[in-house]
Order: sequence, then structure tokens, then C-alpha cells
Amino acid sequence: MSNEDQIKLHSPFGPVFCEFTISKKTVQGLNRFVDNLERNSDLRKKLDHGKSLAGQVSEEIRVPNEVSQEGIGPELSRAIATYVQSTTGKKISKLKFLSIWIVRQYGTEYNPIHYHDGHLSGAGWLKVPSNLGESFQKEKKKEHYHGKIQFIHGTRMFNCKSGVTVNPAVGKMFVFPAYLMHTVYPFYGNEERRSVAFNANIDEAIYNPYGGKI
Repeated sequence: MSNEDQIKLHSPFGPVFCEFTISKKTVQGLNRFVDNLERNSDLRKKLDHGKSLAGQVSEEIRVPNEVSQEGIGPELSRAIATYVQSTTGKKISKLKFLSIWIVRQYGTEYNPIHYHDGHLSGAGWLKVPSNLGESFQKEKKKEHYHGKIQFIHGTRMFNCKSGVTVNPAVGKMFVFPAYLMHTVYPFYGNEERRSVAFNANIDEAIYNPYGGKI
């Protein structure tokens, strides 16, 4: 199956973002990398990425280049190239990952509304709790937002969504403009919600074709 067949483009409120699936091999490799850090406290401390990020979560771990090049890096590169060409009609010649990191989130923890650095960002899931918790008002609420990611753009207008909420699922990954605001809601349970995220730059002439001039 071609990379184009695996990618879905979404444009619910303006900025287009794409959805694709990380391979099972890459998901397993990243999970193994994180689990092995439990036995290497020095490396775990060295790769701590929490001070650079907005999340109120247990741990955020920077993925070193040698790990990302084994799987997640090439997969992201292909998805980004397809996404940019599909939305702009142009092929990128430059792609630089500013950072790739893993987020370990447990019950009651959250990521506040924020945006990222760079041109493009992404988020995907490596582990999802079997139960994200029940609604406190079961008779009144048709659904709850526990553990879900919500993308936010603009404000309430007729026939135009300002927010889109996505259920986490292992292997599901999104690429979107770095300026797109988003948040992750807390959930209730003892299992880990583990995700991977990145920031990247592409050709400046593609990202900003007018060079700041109108």
C-alpha cells in the first residue's frame, strides 16, 4: 500500500491536518526504548524533556537521533512529504526535526492548551488505557473527553467548527501546523497513556511563500 493510501487529510475548520498509522514495529520499538530507560536512571535523566514543554504529566522523554532514525523518523518524513505536497502542490527539499519526544501521562494529569515551535508538529499514541474513566453525570452526558486530544482554531461561528476532538488509539498519528492550538484532557485510571510528538521545519519558501510580504 502506498504512503498516499495511508494518509487522510482533514480540514474541519481551516488548517488542514493529516492522519496516518505508525507501523506496529515502530510502536513496539519506541515502547521498548521507554521501558528500557527504567533500568538506566542516568540516561533517563539526560533525556528529560519536561522543562521545555507545557504538559503537567509524569514524564516527557526526548527521543535521541539514533532511536528516531530506526523507525519513527523515516515514517514521519514520508508522511510530512505527502502532507505538504497534497496541501501545497510542492515537494519539500528540506526537513529538520527540531525535537521528537514521548509523553507519559497518568490519571488526572493533563496538557494545557498550547501550540508548538517550528513549522509542523505531530502527535500519536503508543499506549492507551483500557478505561479512561466514566462520566460523572452519566444521565446527562452523551460522551466525555477523558484522555482525548482536542484541536482548537478560531471561535464559534455559523457552520464552522472551532474545535475537533479525537479519541486516542495505538498507532494513530496526526501531522498539523505547529501554530494549531491543542490540549489533552485528564483521564481517570491507573494505566499509562503514552504518546509521541514532534516539531519540525521544512523549506521556508514553502511554509512562508510570500516571505512576510504582501
